[in-house]
Amino acid sequence: MFVAMNAGKVKGMLCIGQNPATSLNAKLERAAMRKLEWLVGEGQLGARDRQLLEDRAGSEERRSQG
Repeated sequence: MFVAMNAGKVKGMLCIGQNPATSLNAKLERAAMRKLEWLVGEGQLGARDRQLLEDRAGSEERRSQG
């Protein structure tokens, strides 16, 4: 799934009960999540990961307004 996300074939993800950004493949998974148009996370997303997602959403919002 993360390979497809990295390739731009997946637009969004529901992440429930696990934080993929802390797995063994975290570098790949974080890069893939940055390419998503949307991501809904519930469960063990840490403050750092939440900030990453909020920063991403904010940059997208600024770009669309710009």
